[in-house]
Amino acid sequence: MQSVLDKNNFRDFVYALFNDIDREDLEYIYRGEITATLVMNILDLAKSNLAKGEDTSKLKSRIYYIMGEGLQNITRHQEAEFATSPEKSAIVVINKKEFTYSITTGNLIKNENVESLKQKLEKINSLTAAELRDFSRYVRMTTEISEKGGASLGLIEMAKRSGNKLMFSFKDIDEEFSYFYLNTEIPIFKNRKEEFTSKGAEFLEHLKGFHDLLNKENFLLSFKGDFNQENLLYLHNIVKSQLTESTTSIKLNNVLVELLQNIVKHADNNDGTEIWKPGIFLISEKNEEFYLTAGNYIRTHKIKDFKAKIDSINALDEKGLSELYRKNLMDFAILDPLKTGLGIIDMRRKSGRTLDYHFKDITDDYSFFTIQIRINKK
Repeated sequence: MQSVLDKNNFRDFVYALFNDIDREDLEYIYRGEITATLVMNILDLAKSNLAKGEDTSKLKSRIYYIMGEGLQNITRHQEAEFATSPEKSAIVVINKKEFTYSITTGNLIKNENVESLKQKLEKINSLTAAELRDFSRYVRMTTEISEKGGASLGLIEMAKRSGNKLMFSFKDIDEEFSYFYLNTEIPIFKNRKEEFTSKGAEFLEHLKGFHDLLNKENFLLSFKGDFNQENLLYLHNIVKSQLTESTTSIKLNNVLVELLQNIVKHADNNDGTEIWKPGIFLISEKNEEFYLTAGNYIRTHKIKDFKAKIDSINALDEKGLSELYRKNLMDFAILDPLKTGLGIIDMRRKSGRTLDYHFKDITDDYSFFTIQIRINKK
């Protein structure tokens, strides 16, 4: 697959995705086959982040339900023959910004089903809150719920529980298929409507163009937010659940853990606090390789020593790497993992490649550090 982003553009692209992050912000993008195991792992990640930011159990319940129903909607209706097709697979975007949670899903549907689905959504959006409750009861009483028959009820419940209209859009693919995007927005402060401004329709139009780039670059996953041990575990589970066990998957998982740990342990925060660790992580797949990319803020005064450490590790051959790893592993006098460079050494050893990195000046005190590691699929 031909890349549309060269190395410099890719670095700018990663920073653009990361830029303007605030505490409690969250952005998760997954593109690929949706399975029952993956649904549970994504919901676990969402639940973990909900627990940090909000105290209202009812809000958590609403968001968790809508996320689950959106994912279930994909598993009900994604066309099986295209579930694993890189350019026709499903997409899930979970976004939290300021006063709003936004859950967006996308999946392929047959053109013959577009009009009926559009009519269902338009009917749901035309109803008041009281009418939605009545319609929900009516559908429960009169509809035989089957594997795909619960879709209308699910959409009704998503609208009812979010308290907002369901934003949707269709994109032509070919004579037989279209791509269906569905966005649900949930205001965090239920009684402060003045703080909530729906941007669902605008976001969907943006996502359609962004989705094309994700397909061309074959991005599989992106996560932006607070990096902590809990999020690290859930991200690892999501990636692991999508890979058939092999020498390559074991190597990728090992490098993945070290890369995520690098953010958890060493990321700085440009607001000067140490309460949270803002970072971004992406996986893409092309040219028979997996690309693992991570980015985070770093204090400018650390760069000289950090750069020297990576350069010295990049210059070593396999034997030299093994010797340095054993030496640093046994050097109990060095308590700072950044000084030992064990994680960097391990990523270099297990990937079998030099580590590509870059520092982007942000302010006098902070830079943005990007590191990318390639894993050969063979």
